[in-house]
Amino acid sequence: MDPNGDRPRYFVLTWDITTSQVLSLSGHGHDFTGAVLTLTTRLHDHRHDPSVAARLLAAADLPDLLSRHAELFEGLAFPDA
Repeated sequence: MDPNGDRPRYFVLTWDITTSQVLSLSGHGHDFTGAVLTLTTRLHDHRHDPSVAARLLAAADLPDLLSRHAELFEGLAFPDA
């Protein structure tokens, strides 16, 4: 919980540590269980690829996520839309 009493929102980030390419970034609102299930699915999907990492992150919103975890996002590349 944030110091101001707000519940965090959860995000799951999956990326290739070799290429620094983001494979997926999903937002789950306040649904911790859904975020954990997504994290588990991502880890299962890439279980045979040791160059893929996945993390469950918490923040107030997307801008807060990027600010709180700036060191992580700094070196990552998002795919072109």
